[in-house]
Amino acid sequence: AVQFVWEEKQMKQLKLPPLLLCGIEGTFGTLMMLVIFFPVLSVLPGHDAHGCLESIHDTWVKIQNSATLRVLVGSYILAVFILNCCGVYCTKVLSGMHRSLVQTGLRTMCVWLCGVALFDASGGR
Repeated sequence: AVQFVWEEKQMKQLKLPPLLLCGIEGTFGTLMMLVIFFPVLSVLPGHDAHGCLESIHDTWVKIQNSATLRVLVGSYILAVFILNCCGVYCTKVLSGMHRSLVQTGLRTMCVWLCGVALFDASGGR
């Protein structure tokens, strides 16, 4: 919720266009993952390739060698992009509070309904 209120403040005070704000956030998040989190995960012990929590090199090799994985990763990136663009426009038109209620409440409701539908479809198993 803090992020949504911050976005609203930036769009209103700095007159930032929603897509520019979305792009700035995406670039910042990507850089943080590449510069901070992936290097840390690659030195922590774990069960991935080379005995670490996450091997970015191994991940990259798997993506390069699997067309299915490339389609899934591309689809995921597109879905997150669309979700974030819609969310930022919702914040611009309404408010950060509306976005928080819609995104959190709607997501919870959809997950719950899918869970109930899968439970019913499986006969309760």
